[in-house]
Amino acid sequence: MLILGFLLVGTVCDLVLGFLVLFKSYRKTLRLVLLTLSGLFVAHLWIAYITVFAGSAAEWFRYERILLALGLLISLLTLELSRHFLRGEEAFAEHGWVWGNWRISLFSLAAAATVLGEIILWMPGYLAPAESPGGFTVLFKGAALMIPAARVLMAIYILYLLESTYRFAKDYQRRIARLCFIGLGSLAIFHIVYLARVLLYGTLPDHFAEASSVVYGVLYPVILAGFLRYRLGSERISIPRDTLYTSATVFLTGAAFLGVALTIFVFRWLQMDFTYFENFLVGFTLCLLAVLVLGSGTMRRRISRFINQQFYSRKYDYQEQFFRLHKTATSGADVDGALTELVENMKYSVTVDDACFFILNWQDGNFYQHENKEESTRRGLIVSGDSPLARTFARDGSPVDLMADDDEGRDRRQTVREEPLVALLRFDGVFPIFIGERLAGILALQGGRAEPFDPEDLALIAVFTNSIGDVIFKNRVLKERIEQKQFESFHHVASFIIHDIKNQIATLSLLLKNAEKNLGNPSFQTSMLSSVKSCAVNLQSLIDRLSVAPKSEILELSPHPLRPLLDEVVSNSGLASLAGIVFELKGEDHEPVPMDRQALFFVVRNLVNNSLEAMRGGGRLSLSYGPLGKLTPARLRELFGGGERFFAGYRAYLMVEDSGAGMDREFVQHRLFQPFATTKEKGVGIGLYQCKTLVEKMGGRILCHSELGKGTEFCILLPAGPPEAASKSL
Repeated sequence: MLILGFLLVGTVCDLVLGFLVLFKSYRKTLRLVLLTLSGLFVAHLWIAYITVFAGSAAEWFRYERILLALGLLISLLTLELSRHFLRGEEAFAEHGWVWGNWRISLFSLAAAATVLGEIILWMPGYLAPAESPGGFTVLFKGAALMIPAARVLMAIYILYLLESTYRFAKDYQRRIARLCFIGLGSLAIFHIVYLARVLLYGTLPDHFAEASSVVYGVLYPVILAGFLRYRLGSERISIPRDTLYTSATVFLTGAAFLGVALTIFVFRWLQMDFTYFENFLVGFTLCLLAVLVLGSGTMRRRISRFINQQFYSRKYDYQEQFFRLHKTATSGADVDGALTELVENMKYSVTVDDACFFILNWQDGNFYQHENKEESTRRGLIVSGDSPLARTFARDGSPVDLMADDDEGRDRRQTVREEPLVALLRFDGVFPIFIGERLAGILALQGGRAEPFDPEDLALIAVFTNSIGDVIFKNRVLKERIEQKQFESFHHVASFIIHDIKNQIATLSLLLKNAEKNLGNPSFQTSMLSSVKSCAVNLQSLIDRLSVAPKSEILELSPHPLRPLLDEVVSNSGLASLAGIVFELKGEDHEPVPMDRQALFFVVRNLVNNSLEAMRGGGRLSLSYGPLGKLTPARLRELFGGGERFFAGYRAYLMVEDSGAGMDREFVQHRLFQPFATTKEKGVGIGLYQCKTLVEKMGGRILCHSELGKGTEFCILLPAGPPEAASKSL
């Protein structure tokens, strides 16, 4: 009854999980391999069950041949699965030997051996039934020994692939792929153990059908669960071409033998009397559970912490930490990859379950969660710039250990616990990340600890937070250099545009010369008007593309009210008389604001022009302004986020609102104020970048909120003092 129940559960798990894999974002070939293996494992389970209860030697021998045929296919497809596990197609593009027009690889040799083995299985004279102490066995003769030899070699190749994949995978990749590593590795070890005996003695081990049924029925659902639980299809690692096979595989194989031996010893010591199938099922399952538990990240961290505390004078291997940081710093990864790698290494080093990392958004003053590789981590979290946590770090840059109970830090811990995320995610400690004197990020650690951080923990975490701050700072410097290169490229392009302007001027000069002689000719008049109109359109287009903001290098700040400047913009653009545009100018009195009037006029005029271009069919345009005091207008906070602390450093605001086409969220967040980013069909994409640069040089800030089809709102925040004072107030 136990056997039948096991077979039914294994069948349902294989088929259901194999079918669900089809809906994951894996390559089509990989999904087909997983589904085909599901069918083969189910067939093997039931053929093995029939074999165990076969009534005659001839019937038993026939089903054993079918099992061996299925086993060959399973070995080949398991090898194919291991070849592409966490690897792309390019990983094997150059592997193999070229022979004429053919490329021969180890996998092609394994496929050829599988086909040849399937043929030998059914040819007379190579396999024969024989009696054994346990009942019947299969005798392999001559070329038939190629079948177990091929399967053993494929299993060794699988172990090599898994070991090299594990060695070059990142820590988080090892964790999320743990079930697949254990399942595929255990399958390979089982094939080596059982089929190596066939090579030694020429006979199939007793109870091979029962043993393989247990192994396949337990392991393959584990492998499928690994592929279903995590998004392994989007993970890729790079394997060097000169990868060598190391002793790690031998160690894993020896550990599996030791686990089986200890299990058998315990069963004999307890005098447990099971049938062979039940004995093997229980023993193998217990061994697998032990490997899964010992291989878990939590258990590894606990073992590591115990050994470090009990056997070493220092808790950490600082040489290893140095190499980890050096490897991350020199990896050449982009900023997101480098930050992820730093946080993952820190989690492994300090032995915590998870870490949340929040980066400052320089536009609204809030802290947004950085991508986390842990599947169970919440996504899209935000720490407000006005939160107790941010205010605590702004006043005092010391870390906060929430597990400590000393009187000195009780008030700070209590303040930090008022942050909703601290209670929601049960943080154990929070650590500030600074760039100079500016708070640039917040790191929160969670789980895996039963006691407060000691000075050695805090010192190591400080090294990682400093490294994270360096990565963020270097990324900002790199962006500035890229922008500088883009401007150099823009100036190069501008030289060609100037050449086009000269051509238009030459055309106009020629028309003037001809006009002296032919002005009375009606035909010439028509042609001249058409040419002048064309030149005017072309010149205006070129000038718009090359328009530069005034005084882009040095600004002269002096107090001015906003209303006269806005009246000048309205008069200059003719807003009040434009057909199809509903215009409104509104505001509140305020004290004069330090500004460069000519630069701010350029900024507002540019924003108004953009709004008019976005409302070609007409619409609503509004200019508004007002003071920023102790209370921020609710509409500003509603549109642009940020808290009272964010707006507190500014004296006045100025808004340009339109009901035009709008922009999508991704463009606004990542590209809007970057040079050469534009949504216009004809545009260089330099205007808003110039606006942002000028406003920030005045110590202000420009914000944007936009929705496709609903319009756009730009807000300019102007400071109460010189730019240096405004930046420090943030």
